[in-house]
Amino acid sequence: MEVSGVDVHDVNGADFKDPDPSGGILFAVRGSAVPARFDSPRVEDSTVRHVDRTGIATSSTRGRRAEHPNGPGASWQPQTGLVVRRNTVQDAGGDGIVVQAAKGALVEHNRVDGFNMRSVGYNAGIWAWNSDEVLYQYNEVTGGHGTPAAPAR
Repeated sequence: MEVSGVDVHDVNGADFKDPDPSGGILFAVRGSAVPARFDSPRVEDSTVRHVDRTGIATSSTRGRRAEHPNGPGASWQPQTGLVVRRNTVQDAGGDGIVVQAAKGALVEHNRVDGFNMRSVGYNAGIWAWNSDEVLYQYNEVTGGHGTPAAPAR
């Protein structure tokens, strides 16, 4: 499965990460009857701009394992061979690029300019969750916003 050379923009969405985040380019494994995962998905040479909530991400309902005992599903079925390369994410309402439930992913030569632009939660430019052996190299992240401060008591 490959997404290459696309321009995704102006996506309105909800400000929540789970169970079904909204965003620009998302690979989501859903269901619980049969263990499932993506093998070798690629996102390359694409632009994602002005999206809510996430720019580029993977997610899965197969995220339960010893390291994450409260994860979704009954087992861990990581995405394998994921490559996220030479993409630009601009003005993401929440996270820029998120690798979730993956093993051996490669995230390189990406640029995230503007993340957490409209979310009230915690977000990052590029990060992984419940994943192993993810290699990040030659990425650039800039223009992130913090979360609103709690009111003084």
